[in-house]
Amino acid sequence: AAVNARSSEALRAVADRSFHRGQRGHRPSTSPSTGTGAGTSTGCSTDPGCSTDPGTGCSTDPGGSRCRLRLIMGQRPTSGVESADGIPHRRTCLTPLSHPKDLTMSRPSRLSRPTPPSRPAASARHRRFPRFFATTIAAVCAISLAAGCGADTDSSSAAPQVPAGVKCSGARTASSSGWTEPLQSDIEPQLPVTYLDNSATEITITDTSRILALDTYGTLGTTVHALGLGDQLVGRDVSTGVPDLAELPVVTHNGHQLAAEAILNLNPSVILTDYSIGPLEVQMQLRDAGIPVVIMDDQRSRDAIGDQIRAVAEVLGVAERGTILAERVEAEIAEAEAEVAELAPKDEADKVRMVFLYMRGNAGVFYWFGEGSGADDLIEALGGIDVASETGLAGTRPLNAEGLIKSAPDLYLMMSDGLSSVGGVDGLADVPGVAETNAGIHQCTVDMSDAEILSFGPQFPHTLRSLGHAIYDDQASASQ
Repeated sequence: AAVNARSSEALRAVADRSFHRGQRGHRPSTSPSTGTGAGTSTGCSTDPGCSTDPGTGCSTDPGGSRCRLRLIMGQRPTSGVESADGIPHRRTCLTPLSHPKDLTMSRPSRLSRPTPPSRPAASARHRRFPRFFATTIAAVCAISLAAGCGADTDSSSAAPQVPAGVKCSGARTASSSGWTEPLQSDIEPQLPVTYLDNSATEITITDTSRILALDTYGTLGTTVHALGLGDQLVGRDVSTGVPDLAELPVVTHNGHQLAAEAILNLNPSVILTDYSIGPLEVQMQLRDAGIPVVIMDDQRSRDAIGDQIRAVAEVLGVAERGTILAERVEAEIAEAEAEVAELAPKDEADKVRMVFLYMRGNAGVFYWFGEGSGADDLIEALGGIDVASETGLAGTRPLNAEGLIKSAPDLYLMMSDGLSSVGGVDGLADVPGVAETNAGIHQCTVDMSDAEILSFGPQFPHTLRSLGHAIYDDQASASQ
């Protein structure tokens, strides 16, 4: 890092000298008011009106032209990095430049420009290749060799480094190492079953040979699979991401809306669903068609996982399997919690301030999740501070730029498809309010598959462990 820092400073200095050397003999003039070269001290041209704002370091002139600063390598439009401590600061006056020849500045008019001094005749080759180009290229080569670029090195990208005083820096993706293994059990379903569902309706189930389990987060389908009944599922929602179920037809459209015709075509013998998905009219239509539609509890939290597994098992007539699976998953959750607790900061002041953002950029959907959404419990399990709940946000609400800035998050948790829909980390910075937070400034995002990150079911221990390592393991950009 030290070598790269020195290399960058050296390259800027060489590029600046090379630029002035290549301007047909033009040199910055002495400012009448200060007696010093204005171009030397501010990066401006000889225009005496070009001045530097002491607060931003940006240069402008009263004529409206922009005096750009030194060459900044590798920066995106409208953002620059220029500080002693290496922490990025937004500067609207900087633009990306890839070569000194692209470094345009406000310049004096043609009439006021001094006549270039006479030079010896140059060969055609030299005329095609100005000296300042040669100087710059030589400097780049020298710096590259000094940094070890010519040596045999690992071509993999380096993990993001966290500057001093910053809790989180850099983007990374978390993915589970595997999915929960389904139970291998000879316990046969005990049918019929009469179950009082979450709509206070008694539903009788006599056949579980063709099951649909549908909700927003894919929790119910994942649970049926983990109970060892995956081969009896005939369709799935878009969020059910278990690889073994990938070939099943999807019966949701426009995100998380139930498609009545697609469901009826599958001739299900029982449907498990909840109020996280809809519309409710479709659920009632399916019930009126004579299909047992069981409305399950849509609460998503660690404490509800065991009870939810037992409830699904009871509906499907395999209550004993439910007890076995619930006890196994609850033990795995406790192990994952202990593992993440060892990784997370212990001091309250050092804890990472997190917020869960739900986005669908192509549909103009920008939400943040607060208390009772499940994201709050996930963040607590990760040892972080849920800034949305801290501000009093309940449930899910449209993203508010002012509220997001005031909540001061250090890290954005997101679904992978949601982050992709806004153009990745770079596009996320264009969402109002995002770039004005620590998380935005340092591009600290952790994304995970839509099918896993909020699926509070049998998969949760894997989800928690993977997210914890992605957040705390030396800011690793590689998924765990």
